[in-house]
Amino acid sequence: MTLEEAGNELNIDLEKALDRVVNRTSLYIHLLKSFVDDSYMNQARQAVGCRDYDAVIETIHSMKGSAASLGIGSISAVCHNMVTALRQQEYEKTAELFAKVEEEYTAVKAVIVQLEE
Repeated sequence: MTLEEAGNELNIDLEKALDRVVNRTSLYIHLLKSFVDDSYMNQARQAVGCRDYDAVIETIHSMKGSAASLGIGSISAVCHNMVTALRQQEYEKTAELFAKVEEEYTAVKAVIVQLEE
């Protein structure tokens, strides 16, 4: 899959995203692939499982920022919703919101892993 195809599928403004990395396409692809290496999701799953809401907020907030920097608005949006709810101590929504984060992450990862270097 080309970067343009992935950008279209994920609704990424590639011009803006590539501008952030001084139009270094290979660097941007590397950053995308690093984003979906599961480190954020593994940390978040562990924190959710332990009901460590401060750690969940910190991890999901970091994930939101990284996704936004890469132009992946879909993940950024669901992460924002989860962080907002947890900051308002709406802990009963954790499972539902995290399921949405996982679903979006999985969909994005499925596209990114197909990118040609």
